[in-house]
Amino acid sequence: MLNSLIRGLGTENGSILKMDCESCEYETILNAKPDDLKIFEQLIVEYHDGYMELRKVLEDAGFE
Repeated sequence: MLNSLIRGLGTENGSILKMDCESCEYETILNAKPDDLKIFEQLIVEYHDGYMELRKVLEDAGFE
């Protein structure tokens, strides 16, 4: 899902991703490839059901 948007929109390295998608952030981020996440310099994510799973995936992709 994220991969399709990145490719379809021609997202450049260093972009910022802002997500407010009423719980689909889990499906999107947890299923994203690390290389797709690394395209973004920053991620701003509204989440509703805790962040630990999201944090693990994002840290594994190099985010702090």
